[in-house]
Amino acid sequence: MINFLRKFRRETPKERGYIRDYITGAPHEITEGELRRQHIERRLVLELGYPKELIGVDVDILRDGRSLGRVDLIVFKDLTSKDPINNSYILILVKSGDLKDLRELLLQTSAEYGLLYDGIRYLILRKFEDNVLGEVSRLPKYGEKFNELDTPLSKDLLRPTYELSSYVNDLYEYLRNVEGLKGRELFKEVMKLISIKLSDELLEGNEVLAWVSNKEFNELRRGIDITDLRDRVVFLMRKARDKFLDIDEDLRINLKSIAEFLRRLHGISIFKSSSYVKFESLHTIARDFMNVDRGEVLTPYPVAELITKVINPSTNELIIDPACGTGTLINLAVDYVRNKHKLSPEELSKYLRNNVLCVDINSELIKLAKIYMTLYLGQVGNVLVADSLASFNELESISKKYSIPENLIPEEGKFDIVVTHPPFNIKQKVTNPEILTQYELGRKWSYDRPTSRWVKKSDLIKEQFIEVLFLERCFQLLKNYGRMAIILPEEILASGLLGYVRQWIVENLRVLAVISLPHPTFIAYGFKARAFVLVGQKIPKEELEDLVKKSYNILTVSMTKIGYDAFGKIAYKLDKEGNLIIDDLGNPVLDTDIPLVIEKFEEYKKSEGINF
Repeated sequence: MINFLRKFRRETPKERGYIRDYITGAPHEITEGELRRQHIERRLVLELGYPKELIGVDVDILRDGRSLGRVDLIVFKDLTSKDPINNSYILILVKSGDLKDLRELLLQTSAEYGLLYDGIRYLILRKFEDNVLGEVSRLPKYGEKFNELDTPLSKDLLRPTYELSSYVNDLYEYLRNVEGLKGRELFKEVMKLISIKLSDELLEGNEVLAWVSNKEFNELRRGIDITDLRDRVVFLMRKARDKFLDIDEDLRINLKSIAEFLRRLHGISIFKSSSYVKFESLHTIARDFMNVDRGEVLTPYPVAELITKVINPSTNELIIDPACGTGTLINLAVDYVRNKHKLSPEELSKYLRNNVLCVDINSELIKLAKIYMTLYLGQVGNVLVADSLASFNELESISKKYSIPENLIPEEGKFDIVVTHPPFNIKQKVTNPEILTQYELGRKWSYDRPTSRWVKKSDLIKEQFIEVLFLERCFQLLKNYGRMAIILPEEILASGLLGYVRQWIVENLRVLAVISLPHPTFIAYGFKARAFVLVGQKIPKEELEDLVKKSYNILTVSMTKIGYDAFGKIAYKLDKEGNLIIDDLGNPVLDTDIPLVIEKFEEYKKSEGINF
């Protein structure tokens, strides 16, 4: 799992490998157990509503000077005392100890609840009358009574989560270990589970169907089949398939595993959670289907946010991502339009249907793109499984099979905006002559020394980098005065052998900005390539030639801070005393150049008379 997506403060010690405790602020060495503890701390406060003042960290439990053991976390009943023997309410073990230790500590203290969380097990005990210990479905919220664990949920009480990727990661581990799933089958079952939760949140009405009561949970543990729960799950799966899920079969895992998922996400709204949190979970799911060796890497959220704000899409424009992957760029662009124009759900649906197209050759990633479009936007737009580099005739034929609206079928000069992050890797090249023949950059070029220019030949090149062809395809898709933003490897700017590509760019595209991304940008994703964002506009040839003669201005920016380091750890801004800088909403401010880049780009547009 990528560390930067976990919302922990940057550590005080200069050495890497520490996180600051959410409750106490003290630095802790990063371990799997420590990450689990931080997850539980945040859930206790942000999702279950417990005041930080009631929570203790690394508490020794002593009786008459003798240690009974240590708990990783403790929730006290009230503020009258921090006595773990007589005033404890919840005991939690995440780093050390086992079920036997938890039982013994519960029996020797006033605690009513205990949690054992080891990454696979999420076991909650309650102490009933006569010190009888029994398993229950969940921890109570702050102020909630035991008999309320069976109270039906309403959607208006669901809360966003900051820990969605942790839940999803735990779900993967649970299904691997308990159901024995792996690979594609594991992926499909996770998709189905998330889909029933999403489907429930998007249904009309306030009643929550995707939940499990304490009574149902314990009956399942005793081997009793819960018909009502099974019927709710089947109904939600059918609704998910009707709207956005491209998996025909029902859930194959047993009902107990479904209940395990539902009880862990009790009271949580996936849809209400922030875009950052949704992206976090997206990476957890997509990592098994992103082939780094083929150059398939998720677009980092900060880079997608930068592109969205620079390109500034609007409601009356057609937008396409020809290599959409999981759809991050399109999702953020559409969300930006929704917020900018305050679109109603009906207006958003119309905009998605008439203005937006996602294309990718990987059908599994398209399935994810549809789910995450639902996750971000509450509905699905147009998606197309196709090779965007193919001929426009072939793309038209495939588009009609997918019932893509006529105005969105990919063809030359159709779109106002193209945004994309194509695969790029020196091992990934295009050799098919039927594809190469579609492109000027699919031809051979030779350097003419007397004129210091590259000259295009009629012969096809033997092979071409996939990102080079995507660059030209993006240009082809644009209408006049349309704009594009594409993430490309630094070799396009630096390699002498690719000089003809740079020449082609300046002779065809009005280059608005070249934004060099910091070196850590993709390292955190297991991909070491340096990259930049090319922002350009397609204008009539005569206008471009005039601008070139005048040596028109291009904004060039070298970013040094992206908001996380090469280890994927999130970086926050600090003041001169080393304290976190907090925004108006009480959140720490990311240490990133992105706001400055956006500001400079707006100044550049104004000075150059560029209007979009």
